[in-house]
Amino acid sequence: MKRIYCLVCATAMSGCYSDSHWRRDETLHKLDVLAEIVKKWGPIRIKKFTSVEEFVSRSDQEGYLTDLSGNSFELDGWGKSFSWHIEIDKEQNRVRVRIISGGVNQVLENGEHDDLFVEIELTFLGESKAFLHGG
Repeated sequence: MKRIYCLVCATAMSGCYSDSHWRRDETLHKLDVLAEIVKKWGPIRIKKFTSVEEFVSRSDQEGYLTDLSGNSFELDGWGKSFSWHIEIDKEQNRVRVRIISGGVNQVLENGEHDDLFVEIELTFLGESKAFLHGG
């Protein structure tokens, strides 16, 4: 919420903000929020989700999105569904979740070129970290 407020203030103070910049910032904000919610689910429970839509729906039911209602967290700033990937590394005892937007060109390029994505790594020891990539 804070990021959106700051974005509105920056827009009001600096004049026009291009549509593509607004959509990019909106997408990055959504990815950041989704990463924080992924961390709350933990490595064991997160494995059951097969799509962002399923993850967002269940997170909403569990009350993780109550303060953020009205936002379509399953869609990026261009109105397209995010791509959802889970990799389970049993040797390293971790789960890696990657949520990707196709970016401006709306072509999913596995996190390359203009794709926007967040990668969240969860360990079975309770550690987590997230990396947000802005294209």
